Amino acid sequence: MPSISWWPRLRAASVHFVLSLLVAAAAAWLVFRVWYPAPYQVLAGGQGLFLLVVSVDVVLGPLLTLAVFNPAKGRRRLGGDLAVIGLVQAVALAYGLHTCFVARPVVLAFEGDRFRVVAAVEVLADELPKAAPPFRNLSIHGPELVGVRRATDVERYDAIMLATQGFDTGQRPTFWVDYAQFQPQAAALGRSLEAVLAQCPARREQILGAVRAAGLAEGAARALPLISRESDWSVLVDTSGRVAGFLPCDVFSVPRPEAARVR
Repeated sequence: MPSISWWPRLRAASVHFVLSLLVAAAAAWLVFRVWYPAPYQVLAGGQGLFLLVVSVDVVLGPLLTLAVFNPAKGRRRLGGDLAVIGLVQAVALAYGLHTCFVARPVVLAFEGDRFRVVAAVEVLADELPKAAPPFRNLSIHGPELVGVRRATDVERYDAIMLATQGFDTGQRPTFWVDYAQFQPQAAALGRSLEAVLAQCPARREQILGAVRAAGLAEGAARALPLISRESDWSVLVDTSGRVAGFLPCDVFSVPRPEAARVR
């Protein structure tokens, strides 16, 4: 039995690995700079999803090359084998990127007393043509900030029925409006920084760092609950209700300010 020469195989697999890393780096730029800008790669689960898809793709291709590469096969046969591996790898990457794309965050919706990160796949797409003009196309460069109006008496039954099917009003484009009109309400409902620190004392430095990074004085920082794939975060607002960032603390169980009144 002829001996197996591992050096050509290892060299070919190494080249394939480097090329795969370059492709993965380009894909990472698309995912994390365009579809999931910070910190949405964490909030919307994009980081874990991308790493799972790409790590399999980057490892699989070079391993297959290591297994099949043999110069004795001849250029045509070897080229065919490598082309098949490249095609399989490209299809796997395309599928993974498509999955990341449909799961990308498109809206940060204020739902009366909390925020929700809404992914493209969670939107009731049939309502997009009937939405207000600014909201008829889903964003591809990070979520848009919207307010969510209340259902009218006529809409209430449909709203309840669609909610049972997994479509809350925050996921329905016909309910999206300009967030600016809800800023006073968000400010009134915001939990104080003191209450946030009491809720998450182990993350004190991270929380204070996020407040400083947002350019807010500690007395001007407020936090509101956030529904997202990564559940232990909240939305940072200032005393006017302007969204300023995010805090690594779940404030759902922190009582609302006594003076707050939901419209």
